[in-house]
Amino acid sequence: MKLIFRILILLSLLTMASCGVTRPTVTQIVANPAVFMVSHPLEYRVGDSDHVIVVPVGFLTDLASIPEPLWWWESPHQGTMAPAIVHDYLYWEQPCSKDEADAVMYLAMRDIGMSHIDAYFVYLGIRTPMAQAAWDENIDKRAKGETRFFKEPYARKLQSSYVNGSTTIESVQADAVKADGLYKPWLPRGAEKVTCKVAYQEFTDS
Repeated sequence: MKLIFRILILLSLLTMASCGVTRPTVTQIVANPAVFMVSHPLEYRVGDSDHVIVVPVGFLTDLASIPEPLWWWESPHQGTMAPAIVHDYLYWEQPCSKDEADAVMYLAMRDIGMSHIDAYFVYLGIRTPMAQAAWDENIDKRAKGETRFFKEPYARKLQSSYVNGSTTIESVQADAVKADGLYKPWLPRGAEKVTCKVAYQEFTDS
């Protein structure tokens, strides 16, 4: 009996280790169109390696990595939320190429248990000219100084605030500017670049 119990624990640990995305925790800050803020660091890990990408607290996402016409197939508000957030982060910060970011999305979807067919169908949706336009648009927005990161104290303030139906992302960001609640992360990108390359290699080998 003890041996069986130990085997079950070991299998459980191995299953946990093989999962590449931690559980997403978000706060919805705008109702329509919906915009969310990462409330707890979200980590993507390539398999059971040491190669990770961490989406920090305060990152804004509209979960638009999965094109809306595909939501009838797989909504980002359901099981694919974590992969969509990681993908949004990579599309915004762009520490790696678009091909690598899309590969991470596919691998993350597989890691959370999606079938190859479902994951690949969504993957095809992010290989469209629409997705390329989003990637290019983010380059332009970042060049103009836009940021999508709230400092943690401001993020916690938002978490404890009351819901207001008239709130817009523009009004929230304007308030954040007044409160000195916005920032642009200046993080070393070497580790993220390596993680993206490792993920892309795993994707091409799969």
